[in-house]
Amino acid sequence: MLQTADVDRGRSSGNLRVAATLNLAYGLLPRLIARFSAAYPGITVDVTATPDGSSSTHPDQFDIALRTLEADVRKHEHMVGRRVAKLPLAVYGARAYFANRKVPRRQQDMGGHRLLLGNGPLANIAAMRWMSATAKNAELVYRASSMLLLLAGVHDGLGICCLPRYLCEGERELIRAFNVPEEHCADLWILRHAHHRDDARMRAFAAFMAAEFRKVL
Repeated sequence: MLQTADVDRGRSSGNLRVAATLNLAYGLLPRLIARFSAAYPGITVDVTATPDGSSSTHPDQFDIALRTLEADVRKHEHMVGRRVAKLPLAVYGARAYFANRKVPRRQQDMGGHRLLLGNGPLANIAAMRWMSATAKNAELVYRASSMLLLLAGVHDGLGICCLPRYLCEGERELIRAFNVPEEHCADLWILRHAHHRDDARMRAFAAFMAAEFRKVL
């Protein structure tokens, strides 16, 4: 079971190695790390992107991990930390795609639309399972192994898909149709391996990022 991280005393300086999902590393972390660096100029941050939020990471390769976890967290029972927030998702389509189609405003309205879904591990996340089951009358036209690939497909007018809102809200060419129910959205955790020493750099980063995530999610 995930536990609350312990703390000790130390100086907020040095290098910090962060493992994050590719989606977070691309769509959200840069602006938050810019704020962190302004507040803690003595700490440098190295980010390593992982394909998804559930894959395991080697403890020698990072200090802190940002993971997107659902009900099954068995792969991370050897880690400690905090749950920060839900990662909200919504169904999106491009303005060009909706030029001659009605925007669905609820899940029952997805019938007849062109549908994009995940494949590989991405197909097994709760939101993709929900969308696949809900949009039975939609036309499946495309599958991809990452949210960024699905975002590109939606942006280019291939169809509609559920995507993280933090990736899409600044995209003027996208229209948010409706939100994915919260129970199908993953939790964001800030974690470390249990044997890692929780020093001042890690405490500063975890506390700062938790506060920033709650502001933007």
